[in-house]
Amino acid sequence: MKWRNWKIGALVSLVLSVFVAGAGLTAGMSWRQFLAVFCSAALTHFGAFIYQNPPEKISFDTTQTTKTDKL
Repeated sequence: MKWRNWKIGALVSLVLSVFVAGAGLTAGMSWRQFLAVFCSAALTHFGAFIYQNPPEKISFDTTQTTKTDKL
């Protein structure tokens, strides 16, 4: 997996955790309860993402391509 895709996947897992915790806000929970739900959801979502996409398998594309102009 490329570095950019890995970062996007990690961000998506954290955004999903915010949505899960935000659903509880509609039921009238306090900010402490929101924080507790967010932390547990983030641990679950991000942990599953790390399990499926370990950092050791990130590929860093260090080759630079140059565009050639064809006239």
